[in-house]
Amino acid sequence: MVTRTFLAHPEAVYAIPPRLDDGAAHVTGLSCPDCGGVLKVETEGRDAVLVFECRIGHTFDVPELLAGKEERLEEHLWAANTLLEELAELLTDLTQENGHGEPTAAIRAFRERAGRAKGNAAALRVVIRESRPVDLAPADPGKSAWGDPRAGGVAPGAGPTDP
Repeated sequence: MVTRTFLAHPEAVYAIPPRLDDGAAHVTGLSCPDCGGVLKVETEGRDAVLVFECRIGHTFDVPELLAGKEERLEEHLWAANTLLEELAELLTDLTQENGHGEPTAAIRAFRERAGRAKGNAAALRVVIRESRPVDLAPADPGKSAWGDPRAGGVAPGAGPTDP
C-alpha cells in the first residue's frame, strides 16, 4: 500500500499563482526542467513578462519553460517505454520451457505480466507518437504573447488564441 503525504491540499497549489501583481516572486507548483527544483515566478518589465527561476538560478521565460517541460516529458516517456520493453523481454526469456512438463505458477505469472508489459509499451508508443508540443510562435512577430494578463498579455494557463 502506498501512503501519500500532502503538505497542502493539491487543489490549493497553482502551477502559476493567481496574483502576481505585487512585484514579488511567488512559489509555483512547478519544478525546474533542468534540475527538478521548485520554481518561483515573477513579472518583469512594462509588459509584465513571466519569468521563472529555480533556487540554483536556472531561469526561463514561458516559451523556454514549455520547451523544457516538453523535452523532459518526451525523455521520460521514452525511458518508461524502454523499461516496459526490457521488462517484457526479461519475463519472456524467463518463461522459456525448461523441459519439466506443465508450466509452473511463476512461469504463467511471468507470461501474463510480459503480455501486459508489451501492451503497455505499445500504448505508450501511441501516446509518444500523438504527443505534440504547443506552437510557441507569437501571433504578432516581434512581440511576446507571454506577458501577465493584467498588462495585456496572456493569462497563465492560456496561450495565444488560434486564428
